[in-house]
Amino acid sequence: KIPNWKYAVILYIDCLVVVLALPLNLVAIYILCACIKRKSSTTMLMINLAVADVLFVCCLFFIIPYYFMANVWVFGLFLCHFVYTVFFTTTYVSTLSMMAISVDRYLAILYPIKSKVWRKKIWGCMASAIIWVVVLIHILPINLVNLINIDPAHNTSEASSCYDHFSQDDLNFIESLRLVLCIVLYVIPLLVTSYCYASIMKVLLSKNVLNMQKEKKTRAIKLIIITMLIYLFCFGCYNATHVIGYVSHSNIWWRPLSLMFNTFNCMLDPLIYYFAS
Repeated sequence: KIPNWKYAVILYIDCLVVVLALPLNLVAIYILCACIKRKSSTTMLMINLAVADVLFVCCLFFIIPYYFMANVWVFGLFLCHFVYTVFFTTTYVSTLSMMAISVDRYLAILYPIKSKVWRKKIWGCMASAIIWVVVLIHILPINLVNLINIDPAHNTSEASSCYDHFSQDDLNFIESLRLVLCIVLYVIPLLVTSYCYASIMKVLLSKNVLNMQKEKKTRAIKLIIITMLIYLFCFGCYNATHVIGYVSHSNIWWRPLSLMFNTFNCMLDPLIYYFAS
């Protein structure tokens, strides 16, 4: 039985993303790993982003059945915590990886000579590792609360929900944690990314850039604009629920819909970062 319209829409989008995003990102990883001989920091950051997207899509193999069965989680307590830990970790690894790529491009364009030392493969690997550590430090506390909510009418984990209903104490903790995630892992990276790409656009639009073809310059500017729109649109809706939920002290009903926009990101990343770059 198909659940209400909210979850029917999410199901359709999630299935579409799985079908498209998984092969796109796997192809991107193959190209970046096997076809590029001299790997730079940019290459390693793109691989990191693609790996995060693949792991994100893998989480959908559990979330899709959950929504299809009208919010009945049948995979047990451990997988509830594990799947949503990976789900949110990969979401914010994506935001920080996109920020790191923008910084990398900023250094390459504004300081092409000085930045050569810092734009090597090893620094890309180190940046990727730091990103995972920083995100995990902020995400793991989510497991301090009970994510499973068992239906009292059945009193069995076979009729439980996952990350949908919380006790008041757990909700207070989750609200505070979500606000921290929004500020540290979305707003700050958004500001850094915006500054980097604004600086790059300023250079590209200046008359001093004479050795770059107009077509390439226009294409680069379009990619920057599209990237920023993706950053704002795909991640902004979900992170907005963190702020609204904290202010209203409630679990926003349209949070699952906002998570749907997150799934678009892993489908668009390979098109913007790998195949169009």
